[in-house]
Amino acid sequence: AAVVIVPLSALTVSHGVEYMPLCIILSAIMQLIFGVCNLAKTADLVSEEVLSGFLNGLGFILLFSQASVFKAARTAGALVPAVSMASLCFAIVQLLPLVTKAVPSSLVGLVVATGLGKILKLPLATLESVAPPGTFTGGLSSLPKLIDLGQLKSMATSVEAIKLVMPAAISIMIIALVETLLAGKVVDDMTGRKDTATYDVPKRSVLAMSSGNLLSAFLGGFGGCG
Repeated sequence: AAVVIVPLSALTVSHGVEYMPLCIILSAIMQLIFGVCNLAKTADLVSEEVLSGFLNGLGFILLFSQASVFKAARTAGALVPAVSMASLCFAIVQLLPLVTKAVPSSLVGLVVATGLGKILKLPLATLESVAPPGTFTGGLSSLPKLIDLGQLKSMATSVEAIKLVMPAAISIMIIALVETLLAGKVVDDMTGRKDTATYDVPKRSVLAMSSGNLLSAFLGGFGGCG
C-alpha cells in the first residue's frame, strides 16, 4: 500500500481525509475498466532493462523503509533482538521453500518470529506500541465500518470534488497497475505460467485488485496494489 500513499498523502494533507473514499473509488473504477478491457497484456511490452530498474528501485524503497525500524530499535536499546528476529524471519523465508511450498514461507517466518518474540518477552516494537493510544481499544468494535454513503453521493455528484481528487486518483491507478503488472510479470517469467493454455493471470490480478480497492474504500481504507 506504500505506493498508494505517495499521491494520496498530498491530497489528504491539503484537503483532509474526507475526500479519500471518493479518490480511491474513482481509482478502483479506472483499474476495473483497465482489466475488463484486457489491457493487462500491455505489460509484455516492458523491456527487461525497465523491469530490472523497477525491481531494484522497489528493493531500495523497501530497504530504506525497514532501516527506520532498526534505527528506532537501536535508540531503544533493542537492536540485537530486532536484528535476531529479522534474521530468523529472513532465514525461514529463504530456506523453507527448499523443504516445502505447501505454505507461504513469509507467513511462517512472520508467525514464528512473532511467537518467539512473545515467548522470550523480547523488547520488540509492535503495532500496538507504536500506534496512538486507544487505537486497538474496543476489540471488534474498532474494526472499519461502512463510510457515510450520503456524503459520498454528494461528493460523487459534485464536479468540483471530482476535479479535486482526479489527479490523485489517476496517479494511484497508474502506480498500482504498474507495480502489480510488473511484479506479476516477474513471477510469470520465473514460473513459466505463460506457457499454459489458460493463462490470464494479469487480467485476474487487475480485476481482483480493483475489487479489493473498492471494498477497502467503502470501509474507509485506502487500498493498495496487487
